[in-house]
Amino acid sequence: LSRRVVSLWETTCSQVALWSLSKEQSCKRESISTKTRKQQSMLPRIGLLNILVLGITGLALGRRVPAEWEAQDGVFMQWGVDFEAAYRPPMAKMARIISQTNMVYIIVKNVSMQEDAYAMIKGDGGFMDNITFYIHEYDNAWVRDNGPIYVDVNGTIIAQNWEFDAWGDTPGNLGSENDNMIPAFIASKLDYSLENYDFVIERGAVVFNGDGIIITTWDTMKSRNPTWSQPQMENLFKKAWGVHTIVWVYTVPPSDKITGGHIDGIARFISNDTVVVAEAYDKVNDPDADAFDAAASDIKKHNLTV
Repeated sequence: LSRRVVSLWETTCSQVALWSLSKEQSCKRESISTKTRKQQSMLPRIGLLNILVLGITGLALGRRVPAEWEAQDGVFMQWGVDFEAAYRPPMAKMARIISQTNMVYIIVKNVSMQEDAYAMIKGDGGFMDNITFYIHEYDNAWVRDNGPIYVDVNGTIIAQNWEFDAWGDTPGNLGSENDNMIPAFIASKLDYSLENYDFVIERGAVVFNGDGIIITTWDTMKSRNPTWSQPQMENLFKKAWGVHTIVWVYTVPPSDKITGGHIDGIARFISNDTVVVAEAYDKVNDPDADAFDAAASDIKKHNLTV
């Protein structure tokens, strides 16, 4: 049976993007040289996978983004770059844990980084037979935000490449040009067709229930795409993902200075109709307390259990 593609949320200091690999495909340990944007256009767009079960929305509209808790065969990671060196030990631990049951695919910048990552993960007890490295240039470790979104289209998995601008060109000039190449690179390794969208979305800015409902924050979407109206955005999301309901959260935590209010730091689906929302310990002095409560209120308006 084919497996579903899902997304995995931020854990400690690392991000991963989960994907599915059919039994007919094999993924060998190899190093891949950096591809230019021109070369990206030549990447293969063939051979996709079947999904086990489609939600009602997916059947009606032909598209469905699986929920994060659905089955997966492998995990993609981008190893922490130099200024993210502190992230590497927890990333090694993550790789070790995931490799016990799943394949782990780690993107590194060069052979030296690959050797260091290999040694760290092996030293932590990682199951190295389940870990494969790919070499490609990138700007930061947050593949949860710059990686592809996987969509079931009538029983076939495709990858989507949405624009990434390093969280609205956040202070610090982290860069995003190389990160923007990663969705096409991953699609090429999986032999997935690739759709390109001229719209900025970090993948942490939207959460899916797997059955036609998404939650996102107005601040992040509008700040990245100032010329788009809300109806235009909703129309795009419905066509791209086959969703019928967009839940907008209008108040974001003021402490989130980098992303400006990613929903995955506020609320997560744990089933198709249940959402866990963050809550401040100190309701009086925590500046984020009101934002979390407002988010819960926005979500409840759509008959979701919070």
